[in-house]
Amino acid sequence: MELFASLIGNEQVRPQRMLPTLCLCQESVGTDILPFFPDFTEIKDFKDPLCECLKEHSIKIQELQHAMKDATLMAQEIREKTERLRDRVTVVKAGDVCAKCERSLIGRPFHAHHCRHFFHRECLEEEMMPFLSEELKARLTDLEATEKRLFAQLQAADRVPSASDKFTDERKARFMKVTCEINEIIGTQCPLCGLTAIELIDKPFFTEEQFEADHESWEI
Repeated sequence: MELFASLIGNEQVRPQRMLPTLCLCQESVGTDILPFFPDFTEIKDFKDPLCECLKEHSIKIQELQHAMKDATLMAQEIREKTERLRDRVTVVKAGDVCAKCERSLIGRPFHAHHCRHFFHRECLEEEMMPFLSEELKARLTDLEATEKRLFAQLQAADRVPSASDKFTDERKARFMKVTCEINEIIGTQCPLCGLTAIELIDKPFFTEEQFEADHESWEI
């Protein structure tokens, strides 16, 4: 725009020679350009470029309106899916087994995914370890140690009738908080068909060192 303003102020530059410069002002509209003209200026030579510029600007506005409409519809669809997921249930049958150890789910804590892959908690932890960062692995280890300590304290409190109810309730609340955080780390996605597993579909099953070690173990 500074170049355009300097050209307009130069009386030696004829309007016809300014047309290419006007066409380069892709981000400008007529209302941006007109203030640079003197009060008495014939713009007949600029009529077609200005109309073309305004036409392109109108097309861009329409494209933005369509994009905003699509974004609104997408957001509405996400909200509706979220509402449906809140009421979604997964039925666990007596014969369902853990996807890792293939043993019955009954009698041990387990996770049920909507894809109907079920895991005992310790089995799910083993399956999720390759997907966790070193930071999350360290955090998970600390949380499990805290959970075991709190569980032992709660068991001891149950055996002592004189234990303070308030103190026990605080430990129960903390125990539930720690357990929920553990579940968030290992239970957010199915390790067999979740998004993370899909993104790592091309990851080798073995590292080069593991492959060489396994290959050597089969040599006679």
